[in-house]
Amino acid sequence: MRPNDHQPRIRPAPVRPDDIDGATEAGTANTTAAYEVCCSACGDDEGALEDQSDDVRRLRGPYPTIEKAREVVIMHLALTSRDW
Repeated sequence: MRPNDHQPRIRPAPVRPDDIDGATEAGTANTTAAYEVCCSACGDDEGALEDQSDDVRRLRGPYPTIEKAREVVIMHLALTSRDW
């Protein structure tokens, strides 16, 4: 795979009721958005996290802020563009 094939994207992480303290059903609590980084060149098919490889899970996150997700994208692009 060529380095320029890596085009990671940031998306909102899915929120499940079990992930929200005090929520009894979806939408019943204030939530703080989390973000994921997806890169198809790394094998991420954007399916359920539990169906992804360990490497994809590490990249995917979730990250607590969009700024942190952007930092991960920058680091990912730097690492995948290196000529090892």
